[in-house]
This record gives sequence, structure tokens and C-alpha cells, in this order.
Amino acid sequence: MSRRFRLKDLLPAKRVPPVAPLAKDYYVTVMAARQPLPIMAAIAAPKGANEAVPGFIVPLSSGADKSDLARPLARGTYGIASPDQKTVLRLTVVPTDEVGFDAAAVAQDRMADRLGQEDRARLAATWTLLQLQFESFDPALFPALSFFLQVAQRLTELTDGVLADPLSRRYLSASEIYHAPPPGLSLNMPDVIAIHVRPDGDRFALATAGMSKVGHPELDLPGVGAEHVELGELFLLGLAHGVWRGQPLELGALVGEAEGLFRLIPGGRDAAWWGKTVPYELTPENHSSPGGALDSWRNAAQS
Repeated sequence: MSRRFRLKDLLPAKRVPPVAPLAKDYYVTVMAARQPLPIMAAIAAPKGANEAVPGFIVPLSSGADKSDLARPLARGTYGIASPDQKTVLRLTVVPTDEVGFDAAAVAQDRMADRLGQEDRARLAATWTLLQLQFESFDPALFPALSFFLQVAQRLTELTDGVLADPLSRRYLSASEIYHAPPPGLSLNMPDVIAIHVRPDGDRFALATAGMSKVGHPELDLPGVGAEHVELGELFLLGLAHGVWRGQPLELGALVGEAEGLFRLIPGGRDAAWWGKTVPYELTPENHSSPGGALDSWRNAAQS
């Protein structure tokens, strides 16, 4: 008799408070353009055979058994666990015609502006939606995120798809989803948050998108000159990394180094971008412009 797999079979018996709590609404969706969908064994396998992500995948439908591993994904729900089973993901597969999905409209979405012609064509050809979210995760957090991103990347590769990361306000091609962390870091921050640059008069405003994945307000740095945009992006990524390591920021706090300090104040003046969201806005403490504060921060960091 076949045994029904249950998601709780993969859950760890004990839970430990994580580095930073992941929000329950953190998910990504693969817009799959290829039919049929890949077989389960190609997505995750105990030893990472045939380029699968090391881990375990089980169908959660009634009557499922191990023979299903050789069958393509189908409408339904699946559990995917890391090799140590400290992280468990839930994969939900839904045909687009069941949810009123308009692929052509999505391809014209503002989030898709940065995509090339090929990825736009893939969006327009979407047949199936594969939503991936956390069921439980390694309390160390970064191994869980690495596993999550690698599974998302594998699914996107195998389906000729494009990944929707709504909390980061972006679509990604398979090659953009996961990157090995830089030396000395536990995670490549651009894999989990985006820095969006938008016009701000004759300057630019830099905003994070994705801090809400750990329940933290987004960060907004307005008034940045073109020559300081890249430095501003690095500064925001550094702040974000600290938050994801369990060091949340608070309104009124000073961030930076030496004379390169910014104070966190309530933001959201750009309603067209932020809507009802209230980010933490960074305003220079000892300089008349963000550029001066960023230069001082860089000089202090390098000394």
C-alpha cells in the first residue's frame, strides 16, 4: 500500500529562534513557459544527482508514493526539504487558466521593465505558476535562504521560466536568482533584496525592496547625485545585511561611520513609489547632501 507523504514528516522536531524572522508572506513564483513540467527527481535529489539541488522532494497528495519522483510535476502541492531537513519548502503548482492569469498583461508590468526581449517572451508564454514559500527554516537563516534560492533557480531553469519576486518588485531570469556569497559574507544580499533607483528632481532616490521579507521597513535614500549612486547602493546593502543578521534599525538612530552618518526618519514622501508604505528615510547628519556623507563614510571605512 502506498504511503501518503505529510509535510510534517519533513519538519524538524525542535525549533530555535532564527537570526531574523522571515515574514509569512515571503514567496516567489516561477512563471513556467515549458510543457511538460520537469520530473521531481530533476529538481531535488538526496545527493544532487544530475544537477538537481541536494535535498528531498515529495508530493503531498493522497496516494502519492516514491514512483511519482519519475513523473513530471502536476497541479498540486509538494514538500521540498534540505539535506539536513532543517529547511522545508512548500511548492504549489497551478495552471494559469485556473487563476485568471493574464500573461500578456504581466509582460507589460512595470516590474518587467528591466527584462530583455527573450524574458518578456517567456513571461508572455507562461502556462503554469509554481509558487515557492517556506514551511519551516534553519534557524541560522542563511543556509535556508541559500536552499530556497537554489530551488527557485532550478525550477526556473527547468521550465524556461522567469521568477517573480514581488516583495523585491522585480522579475528575474534564472541566472540572476542565486549567486555564491562574497568572501566573508553569509549571503549575497542582492539575491534577497533589490535596490531601485528612481528620479528625484535632478538627482536620484535609492530604495530597498525586500526588507519586508524579514518584517523590517524598507530604506529610502533620496537626493543622491549620479556620481554617488553606486556608493549609495553599497551603503544600503551593508545596512540590509546587518538587519538580516538580526540587528534591526530604529527610527532616530544614526547609521554610518565617523562623519559619514545618516539619521533614520519616517519617509514615504514619494507617494507614487511608496503608496501607504512608510520606509525609513536616511537624511545626512553632518553634511548638506547625501553625497558628502557617503564620501565620509567611505573614507572612514577605508582608513
